[in-house]
Amino acid sequence: WILGIVVGLMVACFAAIIIIVSSYDYNKLKPEIKKWVKSATGRELTINGDIGLKIGFWPSLVVQDVALQNAPWGSRAEMVKIKKFEVQVEFLSLVKGDINVRNMVLVNPDILIETNKSGKSNLEFEPPDRPKELPGEKKGEVEDRARLPILEFKELKIINGNITYKDGQSGRSHTVRIEAFSLAAKAFSRPAKIQMECVYKDIPFEITGTIGQLAAILDPSVDWPLDLKGHIFETRLTVAGKIKDPKGLKGFDLTVSVQGND
Repeated sequence: WILGIVVGLMVACFAAIIIIVSSYDYNKLKPEIKKWVKSATGRELTINGDIGLKIGFWPSLVVQDVALQNAPWGSRAEMVKIKKFEVQVEFLSLVKGDINVRNMVLVNPDILIETNKSGKSNLEFEPPDRPKELPGEKKGEVEDRARLPILEFKELKIINGNITYKDGQSGRSHTVRIEAFSLAAKAFSRPAKIQMECVYKDIPFEITGTIGQLAAILDPSVDWPLDLKGHIFETRLTVAGKIKDPKGLKGFDLTVSVQGND
């Protein structure tokens, strides 16, 4: 009887938590999320769909039709357009009213990375409210305070998306279709494992390996290491080394090896 009562109470509490979490109007988070993005990037985030909750072992916040504003000089209004955006969160954090992100899933994203004629990249965000360095504080600590909370995740997945790169100096553009993409790290400040299946000009290829910490990808003062292996038809490709400034696409120090059967 005691065991039955304890189990019954646990089930009742769990059911009550699910009901409370499910009944919350997550659209109330929209203004705060937009504020976070604007503060961290200087760009506007558009959320056209409702924010809903998908119940599971790891509950997910799901929103349709999301877009991030491009740089003012960009060739189109949106830098990123996402048909469906899922954010897996820790269950207990929702109960407390917080959002602790575990995984992010982008379905049918359309991502544009481009430079202008002077070589400036649209990855160079200009936050309007960047925190000032406090006495005795290091640059990395300032960046930690400025970082967007919801963008700290342990795994990122992309399903059926496109990434386009436009070179403003040469006028050339290249589009890669992503069929499957996975980026996972134990922490936002740790190296990440990458795995992707893509198609470029009707040529399929696969890439696996490791890259530097996600927290430093936009910091030109930190070297960004990578160790990648690719497979295109019967050709094997390896790239290892570091990039000084990934967002500016500068400072490449890489060793490249290509091997084929003939």
